[in-house]
Amino acid sequence: MLKKCSNCNKKISFSEFYKQFLFKNRFKYTCTECGTVYNANLISIILYTIIFIILYVYIIIKSKFLFSTNIVLLLIYILILQPFIFKYDKKK
Repeated sequence: MLKKCSNCNKKISFSEFYKQFLFKNRFKYTCTECGTVYNANLISIILYTIIFIILYVYIIIKSKFLFSTNIVLLLIYILILQPFIFKYDKKK
């Protein structure tokens, strides 16, 4: 997750970042102050995918939770933890 813009040094609040993350494009962030575009780097996307697959397989094979609980766990991972896993680089 981005803490501040590297171009204009504007601090980015979690709520501001999360709004763009949910409603626009989770792999791209645009600074509201100067318009600098940041893209999620490939390594963080791959890491996120590997963790998601491991979690999904564990829930399907080993979990004794109800189906609805499994879905809630996956949604928590996708909606809450994903922004903290992604690292963003300035677009060239």
